[in-house]
Amino acid sequence: MKAVNLLLISLLPAGMATAQVSVKEDSLRTVVLREVNVSAKQKTHQQHLFQFFSANRAATTEDVLSRLPELSMVRRGNYGMEPVIRSYNSGQVNLLLDGMRIHGACTDKMDPASIYIEPANLQSIEVRTTGGSLLNGSSLGGSINMKLAEASCHGSCCETGATFSGSSNTGFHSASRSFFQSLNLNYTTQKWGIAATGTYRKAGNYRDGSGHRVQFSQYEKVNYSLHGKFLLNHNTYLKVDLLADDGWNIGYAALPMDVGYANARIGAVSLVKENVPGARSRRNSTPTR
Repeated sequence: MKAVNLLLISLLPAGMATAQVSVKEDSLRTVVLREVNVSAKQKTHQQHLFQFFSANRAATTEDVLSRLPELSMVRRGNYGMEPVIRSYNSGQVNLLLDGMRIHGACTDKMDPASIYIEPANLQSIEVRTTGGSLLNGSSLGGSINMKLAEASCHGSCCETGATFSGSSNTGFHSASRSFFQSLNLNYTTQKWGIAATGTYRKAGNYRDGSGHRVQFSQYEKVNYSLHGKFLLNHNTYLKVDLLADDGWNIGYAALPMDVGYANARIGAVSLVKENVPGARSRRNSTPTR
């Protein structure tokens, strides 16, 4: 046995040397890469959820809200559905736009604030059903905060040129014979950016599950918005938001009346300063209106 062990030990270095000789020279080459800059606009968890619950490009804000597990919608027609959080209605729920409380003007709840907002206007939707909703005001059922999309700007010395981008979407719903058209435009520079959106919808009387047309369920509306952003320094920027929505010839099948028009004009000027210089999280920002 000792002789066998000595023989194996003597053969082991030879085997290792043979293995080293079989290595190809090309596999040991060193390749020096040039510097590569990669930049991307990071999306928050709320933004990913908002995109997930958007069924399609033609979906309305009410369609997006109806897909959230905490919410249900009270439908009085094809337009102006009221969001409800776990059976708490609008009088017990804070409906917010960028943290601002929006009150409906109609006693029959025909105009919840959600009807004046299009998905093209939004960056995310935040729903709170716990005590955290008290941060946005006193409420029993919770809060729904719809955050407007911001215009973007480069904010980096490596990006000095201006960029222009845009997109257009068109849709048609056969059940309500509705037509949808939207347009998004963005212009971005190193120091400032501007974004504009426009949406037009026209719907006729929709068809129920039995194939019958529901009378007085038509509506027509146009929505347009303008968002601007200007960098003051590396952690402070000025933001301007303007939003307008005009709806007319709105029918409500479940009510003994229709709506001639429902208009909204919403604007805000915000100075946002990051608490921590260079912080990437928008949770530390303090808007002032």
